[in-house]
Amino acid sequence: MVSMFLFIGCGEDKTKSPEEICHDRGIAYNELKKHVKDRLKAPSTAIFDDKPSSWNPKSENCEHRLGAFVESQNSFGGMVKTFFMGEIIYDMEDKVWRLEYLRFN
Repeated sequence: MVSMFLFIGCGEDKTKSPEEICHDRGIAYNELKKHVKDRLKAPSTAIFDDKPSSWNPKSENCEHRLGAFVESQNSFGGMVKTFFMGEIIYDMEDKVWRLEYLRFN
């Protein structure tokens, strides 16, 4: 017996209100990781920390400043662990996340 599953609307939880999404550290971290992967040489090799090592929320405007480590292959094929720090903001009206900045150390 073959089963097929269709996943629609991957990303934020449709059962949560915009207010709940705004304050959800896990969703903010996952959204920031998408931007980190966009900047890696080999995004499919990325291994992220389970949780950010630093988190500074500014709840009045849905801002999240997050820092964590990512390990991924460089252009020579070696695995490199790098710290990144970014700020991501949830727009409750448009229901989208916006990247404010992203830095790698």
